[in-house]
Amino acid sequence: VDAFASMAEIRFYQAAARKEAPAKVENVKLSQKDYKTINVKWDAVEGAEAYEVYSKTAEGSYKLTATVDTNAAKITVKTGKKYSVRVLAVAYDGDEVLKGDFSSTKNFTTQLEGKPELAIEKVSTAKFKLSWTSIDGATRYIIYRKRNDDKMKKVLTLGADKLDYTTAEL
Repeated sequence: VDAFASMAEIRFYQAAARKEAPAKVENVKLSQKDYKTINVKWDAVEGAEAYEVYSKTAEGSYKLTATVDTNAAKITVKTGKKYSVRVLAVAYDGDEVLKGDFSSTKNFTTQLEGKPELAIEKVSTAKFKLSWTSIDGATRYIIYRKRNDDKMKKVLTLGADKLDYTTAEL
């Protein structure tokens, strides 16, 4: 009887630790820098190596607007439009791109460019005519009044086609 002994070589491989997708972006805040730019800021996410900012107008679909490596971005906008913005965090594991969940959607309506020029004309002893220049994209004009140390009070809202108002009070 022959006996054979063999030694099996056992190799252990330690798998490299795999990264996980970053957490959801939180606390997105929007502000308008000027008539054509919205500032977008959010809390930094641990492990994020980049962030993707997506935006859309009310009529459109989401598009990648900016990719940044900090927790702030500027996006170019058109005046007088409503925008929806959301952000996600990105990490990389070799060639693999790991994306976190989108932040909550934030909405923002941009300001119109410019302000109407106001003229005041006395039309009688007790009446005044207010008139103003039109602003492209305006859908309405709101007249406010402030007396002495009082707060501003809304007097009237007029349609975009109305560019004057006559009143007995100023």
